Amino acid sequence: AAPDDYFGALCARAAACSREVATERQIDLDVARTFPEHKMLGTVDGMQRLRAVLVAYSRRNARVGYVQGMGFVAAMLLVFMRAEDAFWCLAAIVERLLPPDYFCGSLLGLRAELSSFGDMVSETMPRLSQHFEAHGAAVQLFATRWFVTLFTNSLPIETVLRVWDCVLCEGIDVVHRIGMALLRLSEARLLACHEP
Repeated sequence: AAPDDYFGALCARAAACSREVATERQIDLDVARTFPEHKMLGTVDGMQRLRAVLVAYSRRNARVGYVQGMGFVAAMLLVFMRAEDAFWCLAAIVERLLPPDYFCGSLLGLRAELSSFGDMVSETMPRLSQHFEAHGAAVQLFATRWFVTLFTNSLPIETVLRVWDCVLCEGIDVVHRIGMALLRLSEARLLACHEP
């Protein structure tokens, strides 16, 4: 069990090593780029809260640390809850909901999911897959953003919330299904594109 103010203690302590300093530097760069136009997240207070959640999580789970897309996930949580609650939800998403190594340094879990998604596109939409290949557009080029941010910066918030309801109940398979649905909806327009 975590101490009563585990989140506060993680936020309060100074960076313990050069890796933590480098992680915090990256978080500082990314916080300002995470929904800068949002009326809460674009404020100094909103950015400080987002920074606190990301720094605390990177200290909680040094194996995972921080990956850029985590900021969008944490930011979406912060829109609806206090920083400490967002921290614990982020921990549950990363450590229990997503596949192992999804957000670790090598992104092995994420890469496996993207490979599986690419295979699904090839099998179920062969014309579109061949079209992507002919134009040098690997599925990973656009799908990585979907998978890393769980669609937070790719869909309208009303849709993201519905997607998240399903992801939180059913897991990562929902991200695959939503990605496939987006490609199906856009297939005719994508096939009509001929620019490299």
